[in-house]
Amino acid sequence: MSLFHFRKFAILISIFLLTVSACGKATSEQNGFVNLEGNYNIAGKNPDGSNYGCILSVVPNGEVYKWYWSSCGDYEGIGIQQGNVVSVAWGSPDCTVVSYDIQEDGTLKAKWTPINYTSFGSEMVIPNIKNGPLEGSYKVSGTNPDGSKYDGALEVTAEGDVYRWAWNTGNEILGVGIQRDNIVSVAYGSAGCSIVSYLIHTDKSLEALWAYVGTSETGSESVTPFSSEVTINTEQVNNQEAGEIGQQLSDAPVRPSAGCGKESPNFPGATSTMPIVVNVLDRIYLLHLPTDYDQNKPTSLVLNFHGYTDSAGGMESGTGMSYHADKYGYIVVYPQATHFTSKSGLITSWNDLTCNASPGPAGPICSEDAASYAFPTDCGPDVSKECNWCTCNDDLGYVNLMLDELEADLCVDLNRVYATGMSNGGMFVHRLGCDVADRFAAIVPVSGTLARGFNCAPDTADPISIMNIHGRDDNYVDVTGKESTDGYFYTAIDDVMALWASSSSQNCDENVTPYPTIADGIRGMKCTQNDNCATGSEIVSCWWDAGHAWPGGVTQWGDDMIWDFFLRNAKNIKP
Repeated sequence: MSLFHFRKFAILISIFLLTVSACGKATSEQNGFVNLEGNYNIAGKNPDGSNYGCILSVVPNGEVYKWYWSSCGDYEGIGIQQGNVVSVAWGSPDCTVVSYDIQEDGTLKAKWTPINYTSFGSEMVIPNIKNGPLEGSYKVSGTNPDGSKYDGALEVTAEGDVYRWAWNTGNEILGVGIQRDNIVSVAYGSAGCSIVSYLIHTDKSLEALWAYVGTSETGSESVTPFSSEVTINTEQVNNQEAGEIGQQLSDAPVRPSAGCGKESPNFPGATSTMPIVVNVLDRIYLLHLPTDYDQNKPTSLVLNFHGYTDSAGGMESGTGMSYHADKYGYIVVYPQATHFTSKSGLITSWNDLTCNASPGPAGPICSEDAASYAFPTDCGPDVSKECNWCTCNDDLGYVNLMLDELEADLCVDLNRVYATGMSNGGMFVHRLGCDVADRFAAIVPVSGTLARGFNCAPDTADPISIMNIHGRDDNYVDVTGKESTDGYFYTAIDDVMALWASSSSQNCDENVTPYPTIADGIRGMKCTQNDNCATGSEIVSCWWDAGHAWPGGVTQWGDDMIWDFFLRNAKNIKP
């Protein structure tokens, strides 16, 4: 049996870091035995050095484990655990042995070899980020297909393998739901059946589209736990779309990367899990090539960063940007933050160099009675536990190395590399705009800015555009200069714009003027700018009627707006 027949030796195919309810997380029990049951994502390397990605499900079966691989072929193995080592065998007639070491953070590291080989491959196995059970009480706000509004309450209970849904929006409505990964499908009604499709966010909020028999339009619903401190307004707008994309395009030249002309092992139209080692730390990112990817055509690249406790896969499904990339022909990458375990589960975060640096130039970045977040285990004794909540790992180094690899292996237009991100991901994107401005043409932070006292901007030597997008009702990351609901302070967005527009940065007009976008008026979207920047950049601030949310959600008008801004802005460097 040749190596090409192995499940592990595959051209990377669509792999998603899924945010699911059945999460793989190695947890210690009283007798020291580690329970491995759950779902995992694999990023590995074959004995010949090529990469692969898989999804793994681990199921207890008496005194052994059943190991099920998928998305790289369907394979089954059997494992025995002794202490922190799991030995797994699979394959017939060519048997393969895998030896997994269980790490303290819940990940697994492995070496493996087929029976006829003298070299070995390796695997990094990462637990899926857990949403947690859906049972509980929720507040509901929705829009009917005819545009009328409704509000009420929702009670969700588990019953066997399904969920029971009980709405009260003036009268009681009962439904039944089935969860698959981060989607819950709910049906209700007797005279005429209706369907609701919910997307689960990591903070347990849900957003949905729904329809009933006899209508050709959809309604929408935003569902937030009553116990949640975060106000999230992700209600969709029916029959509202952004204007036409690409009416104003940058005339900057195309600048091909070193990867142009190279054949990519990744399938166009698919999402692949890519391994990367940063300062001896094994990490991954998700790579999605558009369906029309051409190895000889320099292509725009967008990095899309997830938020605190979220995942790369959650960002892909939550923003729908892979579908958008297929439609408009750009490469999109979803970086994955590092994680650590706490009492509440796995915590992911980005190091924006401010959320772990309190007290700062303006004092502590939180109030005395601020919410207490889990302290990252990688920060060490020199970092105060007061107010500090994000990782201390080298995320700037991770991004630089990732860009080096992408530009070397793919045909990227170096004048058209962009970054966007949500919440803590938006904070980190702000940091990229300050410290790595030479590699990006434009950035779009969404619902995130740096901690109070740490405002920053690139200098005039690095022309770069910025569009900040924030919800007017976002009290979770308050960017007006006030204290956020969790007791933390962030840089006021007006101060961010002023510094970027100053003579020390992009050198723009001091006066603020309207900035028209293709999404003007959708959910109150309105933008302003500091015009006439000497660097040719655009410095834009946008507000819309929402809370802590990604604009547009599944309707993607927010993706349209962001992509149109990117199309207007490129670096003007000759190849």
